[in-house]
Amino acid sequence: MLTFDDGFRDLLTIVAPILRKYGFKALVFAAPNLLRAEGEEGTAGEIDSNRAFEAFMENGDRSAWLSARELRALAGEGLIEVGSHSLSHAKAPVSAEHDVTDLRHWSYHPFRAFGRAPDLRPELAGPVHLASLGRLEQENEFKARVEENLRKSREILSEVSGHTVSSFAWPWGEEPEEGAELVAKSGYELGFTLRRGSCRRSDAPHSLPRREVKRRKGLQWFKREVDTPWWRGLAGR
Repeated sequence: MLTFDDGFRDLLTIVAPILRKYGFKALVFAAPNLLRAEGEEGTAGEIDSNRAFEAFMENGDRSAWLSARELRALAGEGLIEVGSHSLSHAKAPVSAEHDVTDLRHWSYHPFRAFGRAPDLRPELAGPVHLASLGRLEQENEFKARVEENLRKSREILSEVSGHTVSSFAWPWGEEPEEGAELVAKSGYELGFTLRRGSCRRSDAPHSLPRREVKRRKGLQWFKREVDTPWWRGLAGR
């Protein structure tokens, strides 16, 4: 199975022609709040994810992402299946203290004017700090917020794609302890992490590992991952 996170537009301009050429299909995890407006021009070439998110945080630029129409067209062609990657793929403060001074990562953009920021974490990875109440979320508040996020993103993407969305991938692969339970309760059949390993029949369907393909590894590494069963088994262990 080929999976692609974030729903960037190079899925349309670069990946889709390759999938067509070789008869492959893919599972694409999109975030509804990042889909590009139909009237906004989209990026034509390869996407750098950090630059794309930086531009979005700076001025709301969604040109690096697919539009709802483009996502629906790819799904309608049968080239991709659409999965959810949460509503916004966002990070949130997990403390009240502003003790972070290295603000280069795009997620710290809102705090750069202050020169310091609180610790940030993927907003679905665990309880976040509630500034209005001066405390962290309680466990029941956290679970309710995550379930609402997962259900709402599933409903929106099902409507956008024209197909029932049945898969979810945790942003940054950061799955909370109750992740599998929350994915199942939100109506998904499959849940994906970035926990490294090969899938086996015995794996829980709502907490599946994936093998992340990184550019610096090169084609020989990728060929070995795909073609060599003993290597897959060894790396999986």
